[in-house]
Parts: sequence; C-alpha cells; structure tokens
Amino acid sequence: MREDDEGHMKIIDRLSMAEHPSKFFYNILVSNKFIPPAEQNIKWQADCGKQWSEAEWLQCFSNYRTISINNKLRSFKYKFLLRNIPYNQRLHHMGKSDSTDCPKCPNNIESIIHLYWECPEAERIWQCFINFWNYSYNSTVALNRGACLIGIGLDNMGIQKKDKKIFQLLSTLTCYYIHLSKCVQKATSMEGLIYKYLDCYKSEKIIAIRKNRLPIFLGKWDKVGECLSYLVL
Repeated sequence: MREDDEGHMKIIDRLSMAEHPSKFFYNILVSNKFIPPAEQNIKWQADCGKQWSEAEWLQCFSNYRTISINNKLRSFKYKFLLRNIPYNQRLHHMGKSDSTDCPKCPNNIESIIHLYWECPEAERIWQCFINFWNYSYNSTVALNRGACLIGIGLDNMGIQKKDKKIFQLLSTLTCYYIHLSKCVQKATSMEGLIYKYLDCYKSEKIIAIRKNRLPIFLGKWDKVGECLSYLVL
C-alpha cells in the first residue's frame, strides 16, 4: 500500500471511531485543506467517459458524509471513490487472487468498472435500481454511470434538488450491495437490493425518532419510503 493510501485509511479508521463523524470530516476539510487524489479522479473520468471539474470531484467527498448516518456505508463510499476496494484485477496485482477474470463472465477482466457497472449481473441490478426510482417518482430517468457510481451528473438527469440526497443514498447502497455480494460470493437479486434499501430506511427511522428528527427523515425518504412500505406489504 502506498503512503498516501495509508494516510487515507488512517482517516477512515479515525472517522469510524469519531463520536460526531460529520463534524470530524468537516474539521479535516477545513484544517488540512483536503485535496482529493488526482490519480483516482483521472481514472474515474476515463471509466465514466466524462470529464468534470476539480470542484465537482471535491464535492463527491463532501456529499458522501451527508447521505447517510451509517458509518460503514460512509466508509465504503470513501474507499470506493479512492478505488480502494476488492475487485479481481486489483486483488491479482496484490497477489490475493489467482486470476484477473470476472467469475461470472470468463475472459472479461474484473476491473472496478466491470464489477460495478459493465458485468451483466451489475447491469441487471442497476436496471432494478432505476426501475425502482422511476416507479417511486413516476419518472423516466435513464441510467448515468457518473451519477450512479460517484454522484456526478445529477443535474443532467432531471433529478430535483430536494431528491438528490436520496438518489445518492440509494445509488451508494446499490454499489454497497454489489460489494457485499462479491465478498460473500453470492448472486445479486432485486429482492436483496430492496431489502438493503429497507434495512437502511428502518435504521434511519429509528434514529430519527430517537433524536426527534422524524420530519427531516420523512422529507428525505418521501416517495421512496412510501414505495418501500407498499412493496413489503
């Protein structure tokens, strides 16, 4: 692991132990003038087939800390942005995998963009995501890899400002679900994805009630919460 990656991991460890994670990360941004790594930015632009400004890239690191109260999900998103997560191309380079191939579609290298977007199984689960979104909001939004994977490009999708946070949360949960499925070597499914959304919904609702922030919670989940309640009946 490179020295700068070790530094990033130390931040994640400290973040997970912080009593107030959002405040902790904000202090890092302010005191240390956090600069997102350029190398990962360039790689994401190549994978997404799109260019964006350094300000947009920095905003990705500000957004992830506000989309959820789940520290594990925040930590995953941070590692994902840094591309510091398991996929066979990286694991093979580290000597932890015998092959770079995707186990679900041989002769295709399992790069980060293949695992989370281009693999047929990933394509199916992202189609489930966008179908669920469009059903919840009675819309016809099309998939956008930059918006879904790292949160850049929402303005071009017709997502209203008040709905951006929940879109980013659901897309992050979708990435996290793909990640967990790889870790346990289990196939993804629409049912598994919906229950991942539902788990997050329930946990955030419990905390919102305990902290007397139910109106904020309801405003955030809005139509998605209504759709989840309908689907699990």
